[in-house]
Amino acid sequence: MRFKILLTILFILNLTASAQDRMAIGARVHYGFIIPHTASIRPLSHTRPYGYEVNISKLHTNYDSWKIFGKYNISGIQAGFFNYQNPTIVGSSYTLTLFTEPVLRSGEKFYFSVRAGAGVSWQTKIWDYELNPSNRFFSTRISMPLFLSARLNYKVTGNMYLTVAGTYNHISNGATKVPNLGMNFPTLSLGFEYYPLSFPVLEPYTREKRSRINKKYIQFQVIEGFKYVWEQPTWTYGSSVRHVWQLRDFYALNAGVELIVDGGVKKYLEIHEINKDHKRAAITLGQDFFLGRVYFTQYFGVYVYSPFKAKNAVYQKYELSYKISPAFFAGVYLKAHASEADLLGLSMNYVLKLN
Repeated sequence: MRFKILLTILFILNLTASAQDRMAIGARVHYGFIIPHTASIRPLSHTRPYGYEVNISKLHTNYDSWKIFGKYNISGIQAGFFNYQNPTIVGSSYTLTLFTEPVLRSGEKFYFSVRAGAGVSWQTKIWDYELNPSNRFFSTRISMPLFLSARLNYKVTGNMYLTVAGTYNHISNGATKVPNLGMNFPTLSLGFEYYPLSFPVLEPYTREKRSRINKKYIQFQVIEGFKYVWEQPTWTYGSSVRHVWQLRDFYALNAGVELIVDGGVKKYLEIHEINKDHKRAAITLGQDFFLGRVYFTQYFGVYVYSPFKAKNAVYQKYELSYKISPAFFAGVYLKAHASEADLLGLSMNYVLKLN
């Protein structure tokens, strides 16, 4: 849900259109495989998912849209159906996602783009203690699909592009209810994009002179997250301080400390009458990627204070943020222990320049 919120923001930011913007409709078919990322789902990971998608999109050519990624951008909405070829246990998914799609390269006969999206899905089969205990992929009817797709679009007529894509798909409920192993399934797809008005020549804007980004700064962050533990809602809060070294216009390294007040752990300790502190602290190390006003951050954390031991001493965290002002940016994050998602939430960040 939080990833959908951020992508909705990016989608709305791209709604301002110029006379040269182009609408398009598209469709594709998918075929792939399920990654058995943990032993308990391996018996159900031998099938080959297939699916269908249709979309409506808009190519934005105005300068305000271009500044978001420093690239021309396509945004849109798509609906899909995926069949996991295990109708009695895993079932199928109906998906509705928003996406944003920077155009990385373009020429007279092609364009290459990367499409990222998130939204909601309806699962036809979910885990049930008595009726369907084997389905540890999905435990809620409504889940949250995420995807990242590399797309090569080749012009076959003045208005029609043939599209070949490789997509990494993920569906889970973001740890709001267990079991929550989720499903990861890469697919290859073949389809088309049709532009009623022909696709324009994308002459790059002269890159604006950027205000100087300091090579070192301190980032303060606060987070929140929500999940169910034994059918009871819990809230998690946290804060972190990271030192960031910017090495390139688009790349930086970061290191810091993080404090997590995990409401899910607290509820678990209360239910089992375990007298231990639910708070955890960690040191972190990672990297940042800057693409216009959009930031992607990934890092590993190692618990240095965890009276109630976590499933793993090391966790990974992924953040997608949007720059609101030079000092503030907000976004969403996903925290995971190994292959299992642990928490999904919102983040707010403040940057203090050091030089």
